[in-house]
Amino acid sequence: MILGVGELSKRKDFETLIRAFALVRSERVCRLVILGRGRQRDNLTALARELGVGDDVDLAGFQPDPTTLWRMPHSSPLPPGMRASVLC
Repeated sequence: MILGVGELSKRKDFETLIRAFALVRSERVCRLVILGRGRQRDNLTALARELGVGDDVDLAGFQPDPTTLWRMPHSSPLPPGMRASVLC
């Protein structure tokens, strides 16, 4: 699982993360979970579908305690503001 956390805004650039995820997903089975809310949600959902990874991307919304996901096996946090990072 690849985990992204932050506001769904252009400034956080989750578009680049989804594009990078699509490349990784073409090589291996994995899932992208993005925690947060914001105005870019519909655009990010559409992009994931356009890239063929819509079923493997979960825009899970705001989570008051995302640290529970960080403790799951094979997950990594994506700090706010980090760009174009793929963590597996």
